[in-house]
Amino acid sequence: PCSTLAQPELKSNQKNAPEEKPKLDPEQWGQQQERPSRWPLVAAGAGLAVGIGVGVWLKSEADDRYERYLLTATPADQDNLFEESQKLDRLSLIGWGIAQASFVALFYLLTREQDRPLIPTTGEPVVSVNREGILLGWTIAP
Repeated sequence: PCSTLAQPELKSNQKNAPEEKPKLDPEQWGQQQERPSRWPLVAAGAGLAVGIGVGVWLKSEADDRYERYLLTATPADQDNLFEESQKLDRLSLIGWGIAQASFVALFYLLTREQDRPLIPTTGEPVVSVNREGILLGWTIAP
């Protein structure tokens, strides 16, 4: 019979302990904490919605004018309707451009949120434009 038992060695694991939040000074008690502004997110979302709405509406109007242009027999009316359809097409493209710019801004703002990141990674989103088109990706930080 063995008179001594081997005791397991206990080590504290300090590396995995959760970090504590810094405590406020008593002078700061009752003061409102600074929160990140949500207005850029709201503005980007509204820009996206408005851009899509305007783009779709103006394109529909331009298509209607073009259909009327094709059915009109008088040359003066044809010229006016064709010019109107081209003008509305250009305005529609501006609406779609606003929607795309707002989408990129919304994507950036949502992925850069510090308190609750939607994409749990370190790094920066990369948006580059070249002859091949728009490239989206991530630069991963070490």
